[in-house]
Amino acid sequence: GGMVQVVAGEDADNCGSGGSKLKLNMDKMPIPLTVAMFDGKLLVDPDDEEEGVLDGTLTVVVNMAGGIVSMDKRGRTIMAPEQLAACVHMAHGRAKELRDILDYES
Repeated sequence: GGMVQVVAGEDADNCGSGGSKLKLNMDKMPIPLTVAMFDGKLLVDPDDEEEGVLDGTLTVVVNMAGGIVSMDKRGRTIMAPEQLAACVHMAHGRAKELRDILDYES
């Protein structure tokens, strides 16, 4: 998986009939996970209805290589270090699921 074919020229009819194949580097592809905080509990990927009653959210974005790209916390609730660690762990889990689906190795 993860191959791109590069074809020289602007002739659309030439696509797929030659050219060189390059491995698509997805190491830096951002993979977001939003976790909601409600009544001391964590809820992954809240929907619109749930978002109306939440205490706050944390969106963790990781890349396919396992690096943390960004974190964005909304709301007034305070997160315990253990909750923050759990959110990062879940984001890495989502990245691993995606790597497995795409049969991707970084």
